[in-house]
Amino acid sequence: MSLDKTSDADVIQRIRQGDRDAYRVLVDRYAPMVFHVLRRYCSSEEDVEDLAQDTFVRAYQRLEDFRGQARFSSWIYRIAANRGKDFVKSARQKRKHGGGAGAFEHMLQTTDTPHQELEGSERAHTLREAIDTLAPDYATAFMMKYEMGLPYKEISVLTDTSVSALKVRVHRARKQLRSYLEDKL
Repeated sequence: MSLDKTSDADVIQRIRQGDRDAYRVLVDRYAPMVFHVLRRYCSSEEDVEDLAQDTFVRAYQRLEDFRGQARFSSWIYRIAANRGKDFVKSARQKRKHGGGAGAFEHMLQTTDTPHQELEGSERAHTLREAIDTLAPDYATAFMMKYEMGLPYKEISVLTDTSVSALKVRVHRARKQLRSYLEDKL
């Protein structure tokens, strides 16, 4: 019997009853979304693939914890976003100890001329420094809003934080970043 058109709840029920092969349906169904989420956190396709595999392994291991109060897509999205945040945090710690390139550096760099590449690299470095000074809650909200381009409502679901609190965090993060960057430039 093909499970391709079966609801997530029915597929999960089959998995819980011992049909381990049914998990492939959920992987096939949600892999594009998981890859899309993770590409927002890292640019290396190899890292994205590793994080996606880890996301699906964690989801499978924790499937008994899935209560069905939210959609499975929201649940797996949250796991992927958390893996991405962990990856960024790890990269940030590596940068502090002398290695690794961040998503903002990739985003801000230009490749038109060597001079423009240098300017982009300097801007990215300064922005990374500024973001590293933010409180973790502010940095997370800011990056999800501006780097990932997520709407506040989606960030609210992913972080279990009210939309109004997120708006305050993003506003304060922008204010702190602006102040930091004005002092540096």
